Amino acid sequence: MHFLIYYNSNKKRAEELINILKKLLVNQKVTIIKLQDIKKTKLPSQEKFDIGISVGGDGTFVSLVRNFHDKVSMFMGVNDGMIGFLTEITPVSLKSYIKKILKGEFITSRRNLLSVSLQGGKKIRQFFAVNDAYLLRSQNKGMVQLYININDEGSSFSRGDGIIVSTATGSTAYSLAAGGPIIYPELNAYVITHINSHSLGHKPIVMPEGTFVEIKPAEDRPRVSLFLDGHIVIPLKTEHSVRVELSSKKYSVILLDRNFFFNNLSRKLHWR
Repeated sequence: MHFLIYYNSNKKRAEELINILKKLLVNQKVTIIKLQDIKKTKLPSQEKFDIGISVGGDGTFVSLVRNFHDKVSMFMGVNDGMIGFLTEITPVSLKSYIKKILKGEFITSRRNLLSVSLQGGKKIRQFFAVNDAYLLRSQNKGMVQLYININDEGSSFSRGDGIIVSTATGSTAYSLAAGGPIIYPELNAYVITHINSHSLGHKPIVMPEGTFVEIKPAEDRPRVSLFLDGHIVIPLKTEHSVRVELSSKKYSVILLDRNFFFNNLSRKLHWR
């Protein structure tokens, strides 16, 4: 099996966990171990991996999937961060989990990516996002004013701090903090969530696969930026239009506990 280890060098325990991983994998005669820092996101175009392992927080896992979804067959995460909504493996369970994975004792969860098209004039730029794409005020003063077209079936004008378009996986991230719903991660849907809308009528709406939302800044001030998973930031102007929909590309997440999603929600949100 070919493994890619992707880590956040800013995390305190990253080096320790990577050394443990390397030792475990070498002992099992894994053929390729490629170490890639989160600050470096380029690999040779022909290089492929069976499993990609992130060592860090949810952000490291999201970065791994966004940058390498076309090079890695399955993904898993070792949680060395604070939240851990997406990363099942803890430093304590690392050794036992790796042994099970190498034996094939796991299931996979298929997840959606967002396809994000940014058009400015005749130029179109294409991006992918794992959790979310959002338009957000990039200045402290004033409300963002946005035109919103949902699948050419309805349109509205939004005033507030911005708007989030989130995958089902990303529904437990920024969208949840803004009042959006929790969506089961394998559901082929996305959610549109307003951020501090000036209108009480703007509520989150869940949209199915095969639809799109198009968002345009109505004014150049206050300045608006497009954020992809909180990592990629692109300043926008009124000539820009952002189209978001579910991508035809998907990725697979390795799970050892079939009930991980609900058990994790129960722990993180203190349901018990």
